[in-house]
Amino acid sequence: MSKPHQCPYCPKAFKTLDARYCHAKTKHKGKKIKHLRPVRDDEPSIADLMMEAQLNRSMGIKNDDWLEDMLP
Repeated sequence: MSKPHQCPYCPKAFKTLDARYCHAKTKHKGKKIKHLRPVRDDEPSIADLMMEAQLNRSMGIKNDDWLEDMLP
């Protein structure tokens, strides 16, 4: 099993970015660790969905019913 995420402060390696971040946060207090925090951009925000839905509506493209109910 591969552990591709190396801690920049010690020789320990981890399977996930979350594990590396938690390790650095607890074991290497006082060092800059914010740059190690994994970026979570898995899904669009509600604001992004609403903007896209309004654009779809203005272009005549049908939105999902749950999203259409939320639009003004």
